[in-house]
Amino acid sequence: MKKKNSRPICFLLLAAFAGFLASCSGSGNSASYASRPYVISYYDDAATPNRVGYTYAAPVLLDSTGVAKANASVIGHLSPYSDNSYFDYTSRSGQPVSRVGSHRVFTAFAGTYADGTPVDLSAVTGDCSVYATFHEDDYKFDVAYYNDDNESIKAGAQSALTWGSEISYPNVISYQQVDYADPSKNAAGNWGYDYRNPSDSAKTNPDFYNDLDATKTTIASSWAFADGEEEPSANVASGTLYAMTALDDAHKTNPTYRTFLSNGVSWIELGSLAAGLKIKMRASYTMAKHTFQVTFYDAKPTSGVTPNVLGTLKVPFNEVFAFSADGTNVSATSGTLSSSFVSSKKDWEGLYTNCAGVKLYENKKVSDYRVMADCSFYPID
Repeated sequence: MKKKNSRPICFLLLAAFAGFLASCSGSGNSASYASRPYVISYYDDAATPNRVGYTYAAPVLLDSTGVAKANASVIGHLSPYSDNSYFDYTSRSGQPVSRVGSHRVFTAFAGTYADGTPVDLSAVTGDCSVYATFHEDDYKFDVAYYNDDNESIKAGAQSALTWGSEISYPNVISYQQVDYADPSKNAAGNWGYDYRNPSDSAKTNPDFYNDLDATKTTIASSWAFADGEEEPSANVASGTLYAMTALDDAHKTNPTYRTFLSNGVSWIELGSLAAGLKIKMRASYTMAKHTFQVTFYDAKPTSGVTPNVLGTLKVPFNEVFAFSADGTNVSATSGTLSSSFVSSKKDWEGLYTNCAGVKLYENKKVSDYRVMADCSFYPID
């Protein structure tokens, strides 16, 4: 019996197997399984791109199209840079920024196959190269304000500011300031004193100094912005916020924006925008004695009855005024101020008024003409 020739069958099987293992051309049109993993190369966005890593991705049949696809969303191997170190390539770009205070933020790796078809890294259909893309964003910084009780002025806080944003000091008063029109509103205040703006005593709002400034030098409320590659050296106007634009990160490819604030005398280094800058400003007041009023009446004031006013005198807290009554004239003097009027009365006494809730003085008599609060003087003979 003649033996059958099996060679045509073998050839057919080999041909079928070869077709099954045929590599994807990378166009996305192949319907066969790949014979090897796809090679995906990842590059940065430098003018001459550097390969930052690569992945061998095993293709599989994912759907009814018959196209073998591989997931290459994660880089399998990172490439070292010139100093043999690795860093998070997705957080930095080789391209310059367009404005001070900004940085480039990784968006995605993008690329195309040889035929121009865009690469989808979650379903790669062949060997390909992709390149990092970035968008530009601004670093944000915060300015927090604290009153003289070390409590945060939450209503005045400024957050998520960008370089060049307007800085606005909050309009507050000292927690130690007594409301002398109604002392019971702040019984814990520092009685006898007023807290004023150090630059303008007519104002009650504070100036502010920076929390890192040991000299506590107050800083102008109108801020200006400046920048340069070097650290600031020459003194400039108070309230100048300065950012260094030198490429000073770990690989000397991007600025971290070291930031300095001028108090008009020296520079205070605050930190860097890249590290999430938080500027703390603290309230500063000038303390001065409150001026109280002494009112002279022709009789003792009583509930519901206000006698005639003979004169008034302004006297600073805890100071003694000079007083004389000779039976014809009455004279009272405090510093350069004086009050005089005609009266036949020689004996007078004083009683504190307008200090409800202030136990030290409420309904107490004035001793030795030392004024500690508003008071009324009247004859007792």
